[in-house]
Amino acid sequence: MRLKYLTLCLLGLSLSACTQHVIKSTPASSEQLGASAANGINAILETSSYDMAGQFSLQTTQHQKMEADTPAKKQAAKSLNADQKKQIDQALKVSKVQLSQKEKNQLYDAVAMELDPYGYFLGARESSSASAGESIFAVLNDVQFSYDGSVNYRQKLAALNFNLKYLKPTLQVQAQLPFIVDFNELKLYTNYFAFMPFLVNRESQSSYAYVDLSKYKDEFNQINFKNLAVYLKQMNAVPYALAESNQLSLLPLTAQDQQQGLTRKIRYQGTLQNVFLQMGLFDVVNEPYYTEQVKGQKFSQQDAGAVQAEYAEEAPAPASEDADVETGSAEEQLEIAAYKSAARVDELVQMKAHADMYHSDEQEAEAEDVVEAEDAGEGYTAADAAAAAACAADECDAYSSSESKNGPVDAAAEAEETDQEAGGISDVACKALVNAAKVPAGYFTLCREWYGIDLFKKPAAAEGDALREGAVADAAQLSAFEQLKPLFLAAQSQQLTDAQGFKELWQKHQAEIQLALKKDQEYSIPLTIDVGLDQAGRLLSLDYAVVKQDDRFGEFRFSSTNQISNYGHAKAIDRQLMKNAKSIEEASKGSLLERLSKDLLGTLGASSSADAAVETVQKMQEQKTADELLSQIALDTYQKTDSWLKTYQAVFGLYAVVKQTELGKHYTAAELNEIAELSAYHFNEDLSKPKGAALVRLNQLADKHQLKNSDSFASMGYAVKQIVDDATEDYLEQRDWTKHIKQHKTRQAVFAVYYAERFADEYELSAEQKQQLPKAAQIVAQAFTDDLNNKLSEQSLRNLSADDTELFDQSIYRIVYRDVLTHMPK
Repeated sequence: MRLKYLTLCLLGLSLSACTQHVIKSTPASSEQLGASAANGINAILETSSYDMAGQFSLQTTQHQKMEADTPAKKQAAKSLNADQKKQIDQALKVSKVQLSQKEKNQLYDAVAMELDPYGYFLGARESSSASAGESIFAVLNDVQFSYDGSVNYRQKLAALNFNLKYLKPTLQVQAQLPFIVDFNELKLYTNYFAFMPFLVNRESQSSYAYVDLSKYKDEFNQINFKNLAVYLKQMNAVPYALAESNQLSLLPLTAQDQQQGLTRKIRYQGTLQNVFLQMGLFDVVNEPYYTEQVKGQKFSQQDAGAVQAEYAEEAPAPASEDADVETGSAEEQLEIAAYKSAARVDELVQMKAHADMYHSDEQEAEAEDVVEAEDAGEGYTAADAAAAAACAADECDAYSSSESKNGPVDAAAEAEETDQEAGGISDVACKALVNAAKVPAGYFTLCREWYGIDLFKKPAAAEGDALREGAVADAAQLSAFEQLKPLFLAAQSQQLTDAQGFKELWQKHQAEIQLALKKDQEYSIPLTIDVGLDQAGRLLSLDYAVVKQDDRFGEFRFSSTNQISNYGHAKAIDRQLMKNAKSIEEASKGSLLERLSKDLLGTLGASSSADAAVETVQKMQEQKTADELLSQIALDTYQKTDSWLKTYQAVFGLYAVVKQTELGKHYTAAELNEIAELSAYHFNEDLSKPKGAALVRLNQLADKHQLKNSDSFASMGYAVKQIVDDATEDYLEQRDWTKHIKQHKTRQAVFAVYYAERFADEYELSAEQKQQLPKAAQIVAQAFTDDLNNKLSEQSLRNLSADDTELFDQSIYRIVYRDVLTHMPK
């Protein structure tokens, strides 16, 4: 009996232990939570249909201190003061830039907007623009946005109703904008009567109108939707796969959650910047897969930017037959024609090279060793001497002033080191110069770059000035995505990199990622995502919350709640609505929309109200940013002076005032002009160096401004070079083409000259090759002409020697082909 009792007791203890073990389960790890959330979201891609509904809102809370600002303070932010305008006028005068009063006022406005964008756009709180902005925020706080709809993958249909409610005691507005997308017929159906009744005629107000998208049918049919679903699943999983353990948590369920059918609720906490960065880099890594396996197009490495910049202009290889060419744009057709022509000419060139090589080998086989031994020495000496002579002449022209300054070549390294030491400055010396009345520009840059000491920054700088200076510094830096993109480009492959594979890449480059994110973390926007799952682990609710804190305006809070239901049993989409739908043209017939489109430049254009509206639009279009005005000034100056140096100086002086306000305060327009001259020679190596007295003067300016060390030149000098180059590029190109066409007349002659120029710029040629290039270019141009006339044959290249075949390049041929036919279509 005792044995039986003991046995039952032991059995009871065992069962109790087992029961406790089951109840006290191990909490889910962050990896498991992330996988569950991703799988739940991806459930909408693994069903035949589902219904959806949601609500979202935008709430704003403005800082009270804005109301305390006086109108005078607000008004002051709208325009420049007299001193600032005087600085700009002096910079224009020194640079000999002539602007009309209208253009000068535009420049003033652009600089004001650059220095204080918030103040420029808002101005005084009592202004109409500020009042309108505040009114919009107030209305948005009270507007209720919602949507509902259905997705049916099997029927290739989707419906969405966008709803808006604004309910106030004195005003109640409700509107609905429905959409239906038919992927079978490629049509978009909608009824916008509720939002814009004046755009629909009376007979069509109860009917849907459709937009026919069938012209995109070929592109749509190329999409592999099965692979697209696979791609989207992995993309959805990325944020959860990369989440840290403290970013994922399991939330307790409320009574409302349980009533909705939720059995689990997972919260993700991160930042909007990080999620966008992760998604963007995932796109970069999988671009080849997405392009070829999803879009059904041929992926071009050149388009991805994964090869040298010299191939950036190359056209992607055509993946379609000749029939597809007709559907492309004129530019696409030209690219494809250039590619095919280059391939045909290259085939003949290769045949020619092989034939000449075989013939040469057959004749000289017996004497090969002797000829090689003799010619190797003599040929090398002659070629080397010729190349050295040509090179020496070039070097003498380009760097004679440098030699006269630094002495013999043997002492070049020592002289350069001495110059750098002379142009440097110590930490102690920088600290001693803080708040000095006058500081050489080179010292200002060196102290900032080497020691982080801002010689012009006052100890008690105003908060607004600090914010603006920080904004300028941030704008000059690359975004985290731009910094990290090259690292992830290297990991591209034709196979899909899934979320786990991307996680390995992410962890591999953690050091670079953290460095790139350092700036973004200071201005991060918190993002919270709550994923609600049902018993089967499928998504039932997806809630977003984004909060943006703005130092000037206050808080912006965006929230969205979304529900998914009826997996596999979505509501039916009314096909009768699609059947009775009318085209946009028919539904708008006789309405204001039709009259506007027909009479905008006619009857309405003659009315005073229409004239006022047109004038307002024109003024808005005429308003330019500071960058746009600097670019226009650069182009105008170059066209008038035909001098890159003078153009650079003009833009530099204005750039210093617009972008770097401290430089504008501490240096006169004349001094900025001198600094600009030194910067121009530093940042543009192609600029011819001065000689004689001009060189002596330039060296004196370098001593005056302490611009001897390469680090002493501010980065704005390179930024100005980019503005000048970008502004004058099209003008110079068009001018060169006009000159080529006027001088050489025919397309064949222009092709030969342009091909030789591009080839010489692309490759380092020996003296012998430089002599051969013009002749080879003429032969290639003949092949180009014959190919255009469908007469290309071996005879086209009959004068091409074996050595000349090395002077043919397909990529250069394609560029020249495209440019010649662009500028000389007939």
